[in-house]
Order: sequence, then structure tokens, then C-alpha cells
Amino acid sequence: MLFPLLSLALASAFAQQAQGAISLVPRNELNVVTPLSQAQASTYMPFSLFAQASYCQPKQIEQWNCPGCEQLTGFKPTLTGGDGGRTRFHYVGFWPKEKAVVVVHQGTNPKSLKSIFTDLHVTKTRLDSEHFPGVDSKVQVHSGFAAAHAQSAPEILAEARRLLAQQKSRRVILVGHSLGGALAALDALSLRLNLPKHVDVQAVTYGMPRLGNHEFVKLFDEKIPDFKRIIHQRVRRRQPHPLSFNLTRS
Repeated sequence: MLFPLLSLALASAFAQQAQGAISLVPRNELNVVTPLSQAQASTYMPFSLFAQASYCQPKQIEQWNCPGCEQLTGFKPTLTGGDGGRTRFHYVGFWPKEKAVVVVHQGTNPKSLKSIFTDLHVTKTRLDSEHFPGVDSKVQVHSGFAAAHAQSAPEILAEARRLLAQQKSRRVILVGHSLGGALAALDALSLRLNLPKHVDVQAVTYGMPRLGNHEFVKLFDEKIPDFKRIIHQRVRRRQPHPLSFNLTRS
């Protein structure tokens, strides 16, 4: 079974006791990182476990018996979707410990050509007004990520609304690794624009690729103040990227 690098990175940080092996990227400073201590990194372990579970088959997620799932006691998946190819696996559920609806997206699968082509499709496109109402046409994102997001956005929004009402919750957490991180960020913005203002929307991503232009960054900063983008320095890239992007926040 394929598991994401993010949990391996976190486990390596703990095992090696290496300050700075895992880092938060400070806002507006792509070339500067904020090292996390072991204590800080441990607070993000639940999110890494959620992201890891997205690489399991839907049947395992439905039964919540993926490796590591036992550490997330009480979490109940209520929706699974995707085919692992053009539409990445994703799931939604309720986390009683945090009284939150959790939405998680699978990342790039190197065994899936459709998944890889999604990453490589790097032209820019405006956000779909159906999923992102009221957004200016100057706001543009990676077209491959936008197309992948559109595949799951309607059912995720519907399930988030249902769970929020059923559980009387006011919090939604988006999680993802790699491509899944990009989808989690797009979901965070889409849900923020479609859910009541009293609902708190936050996102935690691991190894998330660059996503949109500067107009997108400004909008995202405004709408999603509670956003954490976590990277591992050894897989950090510094080469120019075809999209002008600077979405980072510590």
C-alpha cells in the first residue's frame, strides 16, 4: 500500500530529534522556514494521520481501520468518494474530540497517470462561479487542480452542510497532502464562500504545491486566516514555478 511522505517525515523528525526537519512556511517568505520543535510537530500528528488515511481504499476508510486510524478515536466517516484517478479519493466525517467536520483529500498517486497529469496541467483558469460565488475573474488558479476540485466539490459541500446541522457544529477542518493539499485549500475557500459566516473554516496541508496567482493569494488570506502549510525541508523546491504564487502562512 502506498502511504504519503508526510507521516514518514513527521516520524523521522521525532526519531532523529531534528529541530527544523519539519517546518511551517512563514507568510510571504518562500525561502525562509520556521522550524517546528518536536512538541509543536506533535500537535499536527492527528492531521497527518487523517491525510495518511486518504491513501487507503474507501472500504477501509468506511470501516475506519486504516493503519493509524485507531489513534483518531471517535472519528466517524460519513462519506467516501473518488476513484483514485481523475477524481482523487476523499472522505468526510465528524471528529467529536474537536467538535468538527473533517474533509480530507488524497494526494498524487505515482501509480496513476491521471493523477500525475492533473499535477502537470499548469495553465491558469478563473474559479468556477458555481463553487466560488462572487469571486473576481482576475483570481486564477492551476487549471488541473481546479478541474480536480470540481469533481468532488458538490458532494463535499452537501455533506459538510448536513453534518454541521446534524452535529450542531460550527467548525470545518480541511486536510490534504501534495495534490490533496491543493484540493483542501480550494475546498476551504469554496466552503467559506458557501457556508454561514458563523462556521469556522480552517485548513492544514502538507507539501502543498503552488496553487494560484497573487489575486488568489489575497483572497485566500482574507477568507481563510486559519491556514497552516507544512513542508519538509529535504523535499523543498526552489526552482521557478509557472504560476505566480505565495500562499504561505505560519
